[in-house]
Amino acid sequence: MNELIVELEEITPKDFFGTQNANIQLLKTYFPKLKIVARGNKIKAYGDEEMLEEFDKRLMMLLDHFSQYNILDENIIERILTSNNSAEYTTSKASGDVLVHGVSGRLIKARTPNQRRLVESIRKNDMVFAIGPA
Repeated sequence: MNELIVELEEITPKDFFGTQNANIQLLKTYFPKLKIVARGNKIKAYGDEEMLEEFDKRLMMLLDHFSQYNILDENIIERILTSNNSAEYTTSKASGDVLVHGVSGRLIKARTPNQRRLVESIRKNDMVFAIGPA
């Protein structure tokens, strides 16, 4: 049986693990063939080499997301764990039409064609005036 140890650095384990280790429990459901143990600031996983490599890749994606947005919830974890590859996840995350990250990491985007035109104008020009309803 192989072992993988990941140490959480610059991340609060309590926030990453979730309330009553809910995020770790969700990881266990997606990787039932692995034995996953979270103690202190370390996550240990025991199991087959191929499964450990996949787990390590997905865990790094989760750590990257958490370090960037400082939030993890069930939907984010499911999206990362069920994506076919890392490129699929990163393209949705780094989309060019994302304006800002709002409360709890929520993405704020231009929804209509006119809003997209306004955003493009803002990117090209120093000063833009918009007239109309909010």
